[in-house]
Amino acid sequence: MKKVFENNLFLFKYILKYGRVYIPLILISAVFQAASVVAGVLGTKFIIDAISVGKPFIDIMYIILIYAGIVLITQCFFTWTNYYFPLVAKKVSIGMSVERMDSSKRLDFQCFDNPEYYNQYTRALATGESQVSTLVGSLIALFANIVTLVSVITILAQ
Repeated sequence: MKKVFENNLFLFKYILKYGRVYIPLILISAVFQAASVVAGVLGTKFIIDAISVGKPFIDIMYIILIYAGIVLITQCFFTWTNYYFPLVAKKVSIGMSVERMDSSKRLDFQCFDNPEYYNQYTRALATGESQVSTLVGSLIALFANIVTLVSVITILAQ
């Protein structure tokens, strides 16, 4: 567990160095995911309440339109992030690769003759971008779950 945390922290330093734009986008994505969940819960509640009280059909349609607008906005944002996040991940991966290439210039050629070292080196080069994407996805999920939990507890406490 400690090693996983250290590896993620090491990778996070590269994200800060080469993909600083990820940080606000992670937080914004978490808020949008939480808003999507909360809107689903509250939208359904408001629709059911409006129907049970006997509100006019136009009022119910306004609630549905507001809910649909929130869903549309969140889906547009997620579609944009599905396009943009891989571009930033590629930028971070390229920065990591350049640093690894620079450090390999200082290594002795005997290191590359060592099959274990060479195997680890090529694996690190090949998996850099996917590791960045996985870490960012995990951070978004973590923050989204925290924001959602706090939002649902706040709603239930009222």
